Amino acid sequence: ISNAIEEYESNLNSVKNLEKSAADTPSGIALIRVLMDQHNLTMSDLPELGKKANVSLILKGDRNLTINHINKLGERFGINSAQFLS
Repeated sequence: ISNAIEEYESNLNSVKNLEKSAADTPSGIALIRVLMDQHNLTMSDLPELGKKANVSLILKGDRNLTINHINKLGERFGINSAQFLS
């Protein structure tokens, strides 16, 4: 059954698109999204990244995280800042 499920899912465009999106997302951005989800945060809840508009640009990949952003996020969430580096 698992083989049939895997074959079915591998032929779904939505799954293919999700896999491509995940592969194209830098690990630092993916980590921020996971932390936002785990802590029920919105873009407005991340002052470490600036205003909501700046957070949006970062999450879309239109703006890069700075060293200052990375250090502040690591401190806030109690994790090694290096995990935000892609």
